[in-house]
Amino acid sequence: MAMNANKKKLSDGAIVAIIAGAVLAVTVGAILAVTLIKSANDDRTADGCPIGQRQVCGVLPGDEMACSCIDNDKPTGIYKPMIYLYPEKKMEVFVKLGYPNKTTTVYPDYNDGWEVTAHPCGKLTDANGREYYGLYWEGEGATYRETDEGFVVKGEDSASFLEEKLAILGLNEREANEFIVYWLPKMNKNKYNYVRFAAEAEINEDMPLKITPKPDTTIRIMMVLKPLDATKDVKEQELTSVERKGFTVVEWGGTVLDEKIVK
Repeated sequence: MAMNANKKKLSDGAIVAIIAGAVLAVTVGAILAVTLIKSANDDRTADGCPIGQRQVCGVLPGDEMACSCIDNDKPTGIYKPMIYLYPEKKMEVFVKLGYPNKTTTVYPDYNDGWEVTAHPCGKLTDANGREYYGLYWEGEGATYRETDEGFVVKGEDSASFLEEKLAILGLNEREANEFIVYWLPKMNKNKYNYVRFAAEAEINEDMPLKITPKPDTTIRIMMVLKPLDATKDVKEQELTSVERKGFTVVEWGGTVLDEKIVK
């Protein structure tokens, strides 16, 4: 009888040991899993952006929601985008930016969009009768980058360079004049400038633009600029000319890859 009792006690102890081992194994496994998950996400914020960036969301032209990540500390600026509207006849036009929370300055007031009366000459009037020649915004979080294509321009040649390229891209003389007056002081003081004009798909991704009624022609120009101390070789960018037809919308702006030149 004593031998049977001892066997029973040993069996109970073995069972306890097995259960304890299993619990320990599960606990260690859970800790390891949590550690691996945390390690995999250590370089991401709660909203899925890389550390040092934050998420901005907006509504795209098709009314679908989209989000992107922008830098927290030194977000790349988007400077002086001006939007011009040229309908074939006087009409009410509604303009909406896809990522309004990327903007830092707007004029006139942006109340979930701009609603204006547009005239064929480009004049815009709001509900109070105030006149404007364009819609202005600036922002941060530009996603444009330097590539192996573009132009390298001497600072002293900036004016003639812009006159030539902006005409190809479709700006009229007034629009080009306003572009050059704004950007020339930021370019001609540099020895050289790397310049690239962003593709339409890049611009639409960085800041979607929804306009109602839909324009017949849309010209969006975003200049990517970087000051250089010396010239360098880049593949010359091929620019495509756009013909204005019907209700035409024009927007121009720029971004600087070295922010010190805009101060």
